[in-house]
Amino acid sequence: MPVTDPQVQPYVGLRPYRRDESALFHGRGREAQEVATLWQAAGLTVLYGASGVGKTSLLHAGVLPLLDPEHADVLPVARIAPRMSKPATRGGNPYVRALLSCWTDRRDLGDLTIAQFLDDRPEQMDRYGDPVPILAAIDQAEEIFHGSPILEKERRVFLDQLAEAVKKHPGLHVLLALREEYLFLVLPHERRIGQGSRSRFHLEALSPEQALQVVHGPLPQTGRTMTPEAAELLIDDLREVHFENEAGETTTIKVDTVEPIQLQVVCSALWESLPPEVVEITEEHALLYAQVEEFLSAFYRRTMAEVAAEHGLPASKLRLWMRKTFITEHGTRNAVYEGLIETEGMPNAIPRTLEDRHLLRAEQRLGIRWYELTHDRLIAPRHQVRGAGVLPAGGPPGGGGTRLGPRPPPRRAGRARRRRGRGVGTRRGGGGLRLGGARPRRPRQRQAVLRGGGRNLLGVPAVRRRGPRADQGRAALA
Repeated sequence: MPVTDPQVQPYVGLRPYRRDESALFHGRGREAQEVATLWQAAGLTVLYGASGVGKTSLLHAGVLPLLDPEHADVLPVARIAPRMSKPATRGGNPYVRALLSCWTDRRDLGDLTIAQFLDDRPEQMDRYGDPVPILAAIDQAEEIFHGSPILEKERRVFLDQLAEAVKKHPGLHVLLALREEYLFLVLPHERRIGQGSRSRFHLEALSPEQALQVVHGPLPQTGRTMTPEAAELLIDDLREVHFENEAGETTTIKVDTVEPIQLQVVCSALWESLPPEVVEITEEHALLYAQVEEFLSAFYRRTMAEVAAEHGLPASKLRLWMRKTFITEHGTRNAVYEGLIETEGMPNAIPRTLEDRHLLRAEQRLGIRWYELTHDRLIAPRHQVRGAGVLPAGGPPGGGGTRLGPRPPPRRAGRARRRRGRGVGTRRGGGGLRLGGARPRRPRQRQAVLRGGGRNLLGVPAVRRRGPRADQGRAALA
């Protein structure tokens, strides 16, 4: 298939990987194998992690392809989200009905219980005549636990039925995939659902080595290659976070992990920005086209505009609220708690939507829900879009692209870039922060906009850098 074919997309962007895209899914081999093993061994397995860390992708493109259909009866992955605002008066339990509807096309579900449904299914045997385990997964299982309070009784009945089904069918193995802030809601039910056999798996962000696999792994499907130097440049950029406080002082730290969703945003946008004739992506191409800060800034601005429109707010008001609420005067992340009706003056529906769109992360502390930015890396895009002069996601009138705001200090390449780590602080796994010395501020550089060049699948306009490092990249490609 030619490289210029628009159907060639090695990176999936903001959506999760599908089952049929397992050949493109890389970097999670160990996690997929461990989850598959735990799922087949325990009555209940809980897969949990932060929003956007890749739980759905791991389940569909990583775990399911490892399961041998001759040795496991794998039910379709279910998602339970009852759309009811009051208890059902007929038609059975809405949670049970939502689950069974994912498993079958039958219309006569009525008051059928989970155990009764499994009783009616033919038992699958292996070649030796022994029954194989039944594997049932519920993705985004947090939707079971944070639904309408009016459906609390139905929710308890559903969990009772799930536990009864595992008890009556010892071969049934349940996997719940959910956000980590909802884990505490599952704990009281683990023992009875798993019938004493239970396990948990915490899915964390990518290590730099895993991130390299994510970048390189799908490329053989496309006919393009990428040099190790170019891939390392992308990943190093995502690991660096620039903090700028209200006094204009800038500090840079280097984190130990890479957020999967940010890596997909950057790789997808880079892929769409490359000229079709490029066969090998070199370090020079990465210097010229890989605008990490600009890609993330466009992602942030576009998402904020969509959320504002969804809730009937001016985008500028929502951006101002985000900046004042979630960033301190020192240029670091701030955490705020959710009130009964509002969160720092905004209806609670708004931060919940921003959590669903991977801009905010929630955490439960002593029964109270707290929010913060999903990653320090988003602090820079928030600074970039804070002013009245920021253009909407659709670009300026007349088309031709969007000016994406100021760049961070130009990057260094190769060994000189890696040596820069001596003056960079390191943040490890959510622990404390060690900051290196603040750098002197550099003149902000403007972006050259490519007129008439459409937008990529993330809505990010194709733009090229103008500056000394971009000039170096252009000279090397000339």
